[in-house]
Amino acid sequence: MKTVVITGGTDGTGRGLARTYLSRFLLSHGLANLLADPVVLNFGGAGRFGPPRWDDPQQRTQYHGLTAMIQAEILNAALAVGFVGRHPAIRYVNNFPGIVATSFAGDDDKAEAAQIGRLRATGNSVETAVGEILPFLDSGAPGHPVAVSEGGAIPLNSQASSPADARRLYDYTREVLAR
Repeated sequence: MKTVVITGGTDGTGRGLARTYLSRFLLSHGLANLLADPVVLNFGGAGRFGPPRWDDPQQRTQYHGLTAMIQAEILNAALAVGFVGRHPAIRYVNNFPGIVATSFAGDDDKAEAAQIGRLRATGNSVETAVGEILPFLDSGAPGHPVAVSEGGAIPLNSQASSPADARRLYDYTREVLAR
């Protein structure tokens, strides 16, 4: 029986490293050796935006919702590369479903709340987003992450998914967890 581990979305503004990246790291690595025929499905973005912002990976300075979502995509692309390097028998699908009309729960100021309202009005349904990713759950070979953007396979950006950045992010994450 195949096991699919789904690691959440960036509902709302996705403030903080814990919500947009660290939860996915802990879930995927924590369950990796416990599942039968697993596939990790990460709704963290397909990572098309270049290398991580190493000067501020947690977005503590100059936070903006859009840049935080982009940073989450970049970190999750590096997570995918690092994960399959450590768990080569597991398939990993990194998905960007586009804007999906979910609850968008969060503590938002007026400007962000207005932006979220516009996104909710134009976003795809959850059913559409799920339907677009289903064909990819059995695709790809273990040890090679699959990146999907709005229902189409895309190559991972080499800057956002370099093995060196994946190792650096893994080490950084271990430091954060050790604190």
